[in-house]
Amino acid sequence: MPAARHLYPAAPLERKLYDKTLRMADQACAALGCEGAPRVDFRVTAKGKPYVLEVNTLPGMTALSLLPEIARSKGIFFPDLVENILDHASLKTKLEH
Repeated sequence: MPAARHLYPAAPLERKLYDKTLRMADQACAALGCEGAPRVDFRVTAKGKPYVLEVNTLPGMTALSLLPEIARSKGIFFPDLVENILDHASLKTKLEH
């Protein structure tokens, strides 16, 4: 038995609940000011109530990581994923006095 089971897309979820989790993920990222390629993890109760488990602003980028796996399921392969992240990155500096 594998140590973890990734469900993407979240096939067992009804479409309405799936769409709700996507909206919640967007809201969580907006509230935290996330940029780049954050990943939002959820837990859903047996009664179908979703809870944000974590917002990961630095998701893994290995062959076993979720972000590349999700991108691959959408037809975005690793080199293109990395290029896309870099294309949308910005260097921010904070001047301290």
